[in-house]
Order: sequence, then structure tokens, then C-alpha cells
Amino acid sequence: MIKKYIPILLFIVCVVASSCTQQKQACVEPILVSLRFSVLSTHWDSALARRITFDTLLPNAELRPIGAKDNTPYYFGNTAQFSLFLDPNNDSCKWYLSQMGGDSIREIIDTITFYYTRKLQFLSNACGYTYYYNLTTTPATPNLKNNVIQNYTDTVHKIDSILIENAGVTNNVNLEHLQIYIRDSLK
Repeated sequence: MIKKYIPILLFIVCVVASSCTQQKQACVEPILVSLRFSVLSTHWDSALARRITFDTLLPNAELRPIGAKDNTPYYFGNTAQFSLFLDPNNDSCKWYLSQMGGDSIREIIDTITFYYTRKLQFLSNACGYTYYYNLTTTPATPNLKNNVIQNYTDTVHKIDSILIENAGVTNNVNLEHLQIYIRDSLK
């Protein structure tokens, strides 16, 4: 008679055991937070009597962190749109912006320092935490005289100005945070 109830008992034990296991939620939002910016030039058009702004493609563009533990460069190809990660352990980070110049020699366009505040942000139980940033200033500085990076040429200060469009650097992938204006002499 007990053998008759064994399949029913096994079924009940399996149902109870499976109902007690916790289902893991999927993380459905971006957890990597990156700073996005574009490089632009302005040119005075005398025929229109106004200044025209346009994207500036940088040939074989490169961004290289300065003073970071990992100074691996980011290569972008020919582009005017960039994305990079800010340092979550510091309130600033410095980068070289360069392009491939004549005679296949890399030319440093400028160095850019990003100053920001950090905020640890809870996303969800499934995604955990990430850092959000708020940009405070982004000065561009003239290039260093004695460059520590090999195969770079000394160049002049080529960034004219930097406009902070969206100071809040979050996981919203649709926002552009900065517009970097290059002097006309770059062309």
C-alpha cells in the first residue's frame, strides 16, 4: 500500500523543492558608464557672413590615458565621435588626444583633463551598483615639452574650447556629454 503513494510523495517533494528556489533576475540596463563626445571645427563663411560648425574626422584617432595604471590606448579609426571610461577611483583623469599625421607620424592634438564628482549608484538587484559622474570642468592643456610617450611629435595647442552639453555621465547611452572644438589650423 505504501508503494502506491511513493510517486505522489516524490511529486510533492519535487514541487515543494522547486518552488523554494529563487529565480535570478536578468540585468536589462547598461551597467558600463562612458563619457561620450564629438570633435568639431568652426569656419567663418564670408559668403553667408556667419560661422559654420561641422564634424571633424580625425585620421586614426587615439586616446591614451596619462598617469593611469593601465595606459592602454583606445584606437578609434577615422571618426569624430568618441567614448571613454572615467576613473572611478579618482576625481579626475587626463588623456592625450592624437591623430595620424603626415609621414605616418602620430601627432598629439592636445591633452584633456576631465574633472568630475563620483556617486555610487544602485541600479537594481540584478545589475548591482555602478558609478555615475558629474563633470565639473574639462580644461585642455598645451602639450608637454618632453613627451614621455615615444613616436609622438611636439605640436601646438589645437583645442580651441570644450563645451559641456550634459554634465551628468550616467548609463544613458543616447547622451553626448561634450563637444570639443578644434582650431581651424588643424585642417
